[in-house]
Amino acid sequence: MKVLVTGATGFVGSHVAQLLAAQGADLRLLVRPTSNTANISEIKAERIVGDLRDSESLKKAVQGCEFVFHVAADYRLWVRDPEQMYRSNVEGTRAIIRAAQESGVRRVIYTSSVATMGFTRAGQVADARALLGLTTTEALVLPRLCRGRAIWKVAGRTAVVQHGSLRQPSQGG
Repeated sequence: MKVLVTGATGFVGSHVAQLLAAQGADLRLLVRPTSNTANISEIKAERIVGDLRDSESLKKAVQGCEFVFHVAADYRLWVRDPEQMYRSNVEGTRAIIRAAQESGVRRVIYTSSVATMGFTRAGQVADARALLGLTTTEALVLPRLCRGRAIWKVAGRTAVVQHGSLRQPSQGG
């Protein structure tokens, strides 16, 4: 089975790719031209140079794949222009799912990490549907929270796994 992994040069993504390789998957890795590839240097895989913000590279990356593990994210704690983070995390997630749908990919597995978690002012863990009164610091987390919501809107019905919990939105997101 042909499997695409986005974010394979990162910590979580490289471990996902290593596990898939160990299980015999025919791997394809989406790698940005500026990525440090040390984490994947020993993994036998086809590498596609691309970016979540480049829909043509995503179409090329998903072509012929049965599964896509979407692990890529912009996790920086601060950016001068938050739009960059939004484009990668939210619009990029929509774009990879659309490319997968158009290419006939059987399943997209969206992964996330503790970095996606935010908190309400009352100290409760917030999910992508929570209405938040954000401080400047909290606003940096918003694109990560929106990423899950982007999946719901594009895919219609999907399971979103974040930090060990499973939530399944209703049909139509």
